[in-house]
Amino acid sequence: MKDVFLIYDNCCFYEIVTLSYFLRYSGCDLVFCAQEDRPVKVMEGFTVQPDLTLGAIETAKALDLFASEEDLRETVAFWKDRQRMQ
Repeated sequence: MKDVFLIYDNCCFYEIVTLSYFLRYSGCDLVFCAQEDRPVKVMEGFTVQPDLTLGAIETAKALDLFASEEDLRETVAFWKDRQRMQ
C-alpha cells in the first residue's frame, strides 16, 4: 500500500516526518504530493521536493495511490479548497 502525504508551503513537516517514520517501518511506501512541480518550503524552513503533483492525478491512479474513487475526490477537493483560500 502507498501512503500519500500532501505537502504545501508552510505546512508543518515535523508531524509528517514523525508519521512517516512509523509508516515506513510498517511496510508502507511513502509518496509526497504537491500542487505544483517545484520544491515546497515547509514551516521548519527547509524545502521538500514532491514525488508527484496534482497535475499527475492520472499517474497516481495508475500507480494505485488512491484507495478508492472517493479517496481521489477528497484529495482533489482538499487542493481546490486550499487554492481558493490563498
